[in-house]
Amino acid sequence: MDNWNKALEFYLKTPKEIIQFPVAPSEFTVSYPSLNKTLNVLNFGEVSILGENSLRTWSISSFFPSQQYSFCQCKPKAPNWYCKTIDELKTSKTVCRIIVPTTRLNSACSSGEFNWGVKDGTRDIYFNINFQEHKVLGREKLVVI
Repeated sequence: MDNWNKALEFYLKTPKEIIQFPVAPSEFTVSYPSLNKTLNVLNFGEVSILGENSLRTWSISSFFPSQQYSFCQCKPKAPNWYCKTIDELKTSKTVCRIIVPTTRLNSACSSGEFNWGVKDGTRDIYFNINFQEHKVLGREKLVVI
């Protein structure tokens, strides 16, 4: 089934609820760098040492509508409710999950920088939020011979 014709939907899953962003961002980019190093070897030149992968990061920009627009993907709550909920996630250092169903983005994360403000007289709140992948440190498996 080809899901690329469907509009992107963005969800933020918290320990208390699943929040759908009422207005999907028009674009987003996932950054997935590696911890590669380069060394300068005498009489040879520069060589690349492949390292582990860094944590993925991504940024989402959109707005929380103050009314039900025809392009809303769900019935929006009050814009301040979304801001308060995201602020509480940051303050409590709560791990959440970002899910974009028709893409590969479904990852545990923490919210980073969260900027919001009002641009016009509609009372819509425009925002930009950065997320960073969250990995849980676990115990290594013990192999008994």
